Amino acid sequence: MTQLPDNRALTTPRAEPLDYATPAKRSAPLWRSPALWALVIAIAVIMLALWSLLRPAKGAATERSRRILCASNLKQIGMGIVEYAYNNGGKFPPRLDVLIASGDLPPDVFVCPCSDDEWATGPTTQARLAEFAKKGHCSYVYLGAGMTSSVPANFVLAYEKPENHRGEFMNVLYGDGSVWWMDKQQLNHLISELKAGRNPPGPITRPAHSGGQP
Repeated sequence: MTQLPDNRALTTPRAEPLDYATPAKRSAPLWRSPALWALVIAIAVIMLALWSLLRPAKGAATERSRRILCASNLKQIGMGIVEYAYNNGGKFPPRLDVLIASGDLPPDVFVCPCSDDEWATGPTTQARLAEFAKKGHCSYVYLGAGMTSSVPANFVLAYEKPENHRGEFMNVLYGDGSVWWMDKQQLNHLISELKAGRNPPGPITRPAHSGGQP
């Protein structure tokens, strides 16, 4: 007689229930890992160090680009003056706003990007001229009033206000249309000469750097 198998032997064993209340049987969350926090802190320290190293270089690059843009403004002003003189018997304009009135130059050309000045705005040319006449819309000092295109090459035609660059340097437009950058010592000498009524200033050594260049 064939013996039937024991049903208890064929029964699939049941898995033990997981005890979620027992910390030893649970995996710790990733954010609690000390190794992860150590890595995060290390990355933060490295990023902070890189930022502190790159910040001065970025600031210097920005300052230099603004200085070059300022020199470009003076160069455009010089070209506008030459154009006006060509159409007016060699006479230079009496004021810089004449170049705006004639449409030769827009108001933004007269604002140094390093200054606190703002563009003269308005819906019409007359409105822009009225705004330009107010303080804070021109960053440059013009010395060409009453002069003609026959001025000496070293005649200072215009220069930017020294405070534009904290009195450390400035760009100068000469009678030959060139723009030169001056350091603090040179600009102080130039301002002193101009205040004394000497233009062309003398004696003064022409700076060794073209406009905007360090």
